[in-house]
Amino acid sequence: MTAVAAIRPDYRLRFIDAARGNAMLFVLLSHFGYSYFLNQRDLLPTSMRLVGMVASPTFAVISGLLIGFLYRTHANDFARLQIRFADRGLFLLSVGHLAILGAHVGWSRMSCLFLTDTIGVWMVLEPWLVARIRPRDRVATASRCSRSPG
Repeated sequence: MTAVAAIRPDYRLRFIDAARGNAMLFVLLSHFGYSYFLNQRDLLPTSMRLVGMVASPTFAVISGLLIGFLYRTHANDFARLQIRFADRGLFLLSVGHLAILGAHVGWSRMSCLFLTDTIGVWMVLEPWLVARIRPRDRVATASRCSRSPG
């Protein structure tokens, strides 16, 4: 029996939770930098926003790796996980989007799209893609997309 097959369904890998928690701390740091300082040009809020910029890419990488990990470790019930991810993604795209939009009412720089919308779309698409595209093709696609132009 391999180490992956030996993982119990109720077993949590705490290092994944810790990594996601750290990414969320960076999100909070960035948001506090925007929300709780009157003068946004001061050193502290500027520093908080700059340090917090690591949050979104970190969270995206962790989420992508987690979906691949779950596909390999829960192959028998991955269809159920796909539905759960789709439910959560659609929640972000509907209720979550409206809640964030409502929180931005009155801001001079209001946007109609948020990072959570991107996360919601990928929560719906990524498990579907992982289940249908061979690992070799996923790696080839990722390497082509990561190359800088020119």
